[in-house]
Amino acid sequence: MLNRWGGFGAAFIRAIRRLGFDDRGIWGLGLSTRWMFLSLASMFERIPEGVRRRLPFQVIRLHSLRLHHWRLAEKGYTGLSGLMKKARMVIVDLDRPLVFRRPSERANFVAYLAKPQGGPVNWQSEGLRSARVVVSGGHDSTFPYQWDSRYAQPSSAEAEALIESVRESGITRWYAENLTSYDPIFSPIAGGILPSPWRESVRLVRTKPRRLATKKLVFCAHRDKGGQRANPQFDVRRDVTALAEGPWKDFAHVPDDYLSISEFRQELRSHPYTLCVEGGGIDPSPKAFEALIHGSIPIIRESPLADAYRHFPVLVVKDWAPDVLTEQFLLAHLQQVRSEWPDWFDVIDRLKLDYWLNLILGEAETRVSRA
Repeated sequence: MLNRWGGFGAAFIRAIRRLGFDDRGIWGLGLSTRWMFLSLASMFERIPEGVRRRLPFQVIRLHSLRLHHWRLAEKGYTGLSGLMKKARMVIVDLDRPLVFRRPSERANFVAYLAKPQGGPVNWQSEGLRSARVVVSGGHDSTFPYQWDSRYAQPSSAEAEALIESVRESGITRWYAENLTSYDPIFSPIAGGILPSPWRESVRLVRTKPRRLATKKLVFCAHRDKGGQRANPQFDVRRDVTALAEGPWKDFAHVPDDYLSISEFRQELRSHPYTLCVEGGGIDPSPKAFEALIHGSIPIIRESPLADAYRHFPVLVVKDWAPDVLTEQFLLAHLQQVRSEWPDWFDVIDRLKLDYWLNLILGEAETRVSRA
């Protein structure tokens, strides 16, 4: 019940669709409730931290880079949510660039949304040419190298030309979701959760996750069947499931059937670790964020993006190979996490939008040095 707070069930959404509302129409319907939940989160944030630490629940606006539906970007700020809505300028690069401005005394960055990412940056926009800090994302496609096989694959020379064009611009830092380059001009940023049309990214979460009896050390559940997930881009998820059912079977659990969201969250609370395998793009979220909310440690693969997740208690593996996980190794790492993160409030605090926004406002490097 706690995790359904402020939302509506799938049956309700289907009923709205039957009335002729698409995703953009549903977003419009939720305007007043989103305002209410955002106001509530803002008021909760004014409570002194020392008091909030002692409360059983937190009302927080979680970090999110995504849109409820991509076409909402064409509406400008009214269609945006999360971090992108904080930008002083938004550039939507579709068939033609759309530029939206909202002067802000606080925001220092330009939001750049392109579908797909990885193509030449549209430097014709004056707003982008004069930008100092850029945040890009909101889509599965990767940047600047295209690692998602569902999209056109620019050559290495084209990708290098894109990187060089950013270096030669006046931009001092480019924060990117689904980042595929270690070039120092870029800094990785986590994708966060998907916004709800009713409460945006506001959630009521437990300060200390309510853990259930441990089933096995590792939970493995992926959306890898049907529709676009039949694409070879999602083969890696099927490969990891085979590992969980094979060499990792003594310490990994794979559910027999599809799980509802409430069942999925129960499994997160029953396993110390959750395999967060990339599929669309390379970002392990929203599953990684969901796992952390419920006290489960995400296991993710090394990539230029992975450094953004080192802000949290995660386990980063060099590759999805049989020998990267053993029961002894997982138990030792679990003890290390419990020692380094004794108060889960500190984890929840880093899941908030304001944590990532403040890094950007300070033009901070988001890469965390590897142990």
